[in-house]
Amino acid sequence: MNPKKALFIKVLANHFNANNPISFFDVLPKEQSDLIQLQDVESEDPKFAFLNPKKFFDKEIHYSWLKSVLHEYPTHLQKCFIATLPKALHERIKNLMGLSDNIPVVNDRMQVFLQTELMKKSGFSEILPKEFIPRTSLSPLLEISKNELLEVINYLGLFDLAHTIRHVLDKKTLNKIYSCLNVSQQGFLKVALHQKDRIHFPKLALEKIDNAKTMNQQLHRRGLLRLGKSIAMQDRDFIWYLCHKLDTGRGELLEKYASQKEKPLVVTILSQQIQLILRFLFKKKNHNEI
Repeated sequence: MNPKKALFIKVLANHFNANNPISFFDVLPKEQSDLIQLQDVESEDPKFAFLNPKKFFDKEIHYSWLKSVLHEYPTHLQKCFIATLPKALHERIKNLMGLSDNIPVVNDRMQVFLQTELMKKSGFSEILPKEFIPRTSLSPLLEISKNELLEVINYLGLFDLAHTIRHVLDKKTLNKIYSCLNVSQQGFLKVALHQKDRIHFPKLALEKIDNAKTMNQQLHRRGLLRLGKSIAMQDRDFIWYLCHKLDTGRGELLEKYASQKEKPLVVTILSQQIQLILRFLFKKKNHNEI
C-alpha cells in the first residue's frame, strides 16, 4: 500500500469511524494499519478527493502553466481543451497560444474526459488534494487568491526595505522612499521597523528607486526570495500548489528558491513574518468591509 492510498483510507476512517477510528484498523495487517495511522490528515470529508475540474483550473492553477501542456496537441485539440475551461480564461489562453477565435462547443461527456486528461498532464494526479495536506502555520497561503498572494510577496519585501533604511538619517532620502509606498505599505513598514532584524539579505539599491513602480519591483523580487526560503521545509504538494497559483515565471522562481536548503531558524523567522503580514492585511481587509 502506498502512502497516498493510506491517506485516503485514513480520511474514510475519520469519516465513518470518527468516535473510534482505531477499531477500523484492527482487521488490517499490522504493517498496513501502522502506515494508515501515520498519515497526518485531520479531514473527515471524502468529497475533497474528487475535485471539480473547473474549480481546479479557475482557482488552483494559473492558466500560463497550461501552455506547455497544450503544445503537445495539434491545434484543433488545443481548442477543444480550451472549450472545457472556465469562459473567463478562454481569451487569455487563446492569446497565450496564438489561436483564432473559433473555439468549438464540446458536449458534457467529452468535457469530463478532456478536463480529466488536462488535469493529469498538468501534474495534479501526482499530488494530494489541497485539503489533505498536513496543516502548518503557512497553510493559510493555500487559501488566499493569487492577487492576495502577490500582495503578501510585496509586503515580505518591506522587511528588506526596513533593514535597508534602518540607519538612513537623510530626511530627503527617507521622504522619497515613503512617497513611493501607498498608505498601507507605509503602515506595515513601521511594523517591520519595530521587528528585531535577525535575517540579513543584501540591502536594497535605494538609488534605483525613483517611483512606486521601481519600488514594487524591488520589493517583489525580495519578497519572492523570502517566500521561497520560508516554504523550503513544507510538504512537496504544498509547494506545488503555491507555485502553480502564480504564473510560470514567478512560480518557477519560487520553486527554485524553495529547493535550496535553508537553516530551520531562518525558515521559522520567515514563517513568522508571513503570519504577521497575513494578520495585518486581513485585519485591514475586514476593517474596510465593515
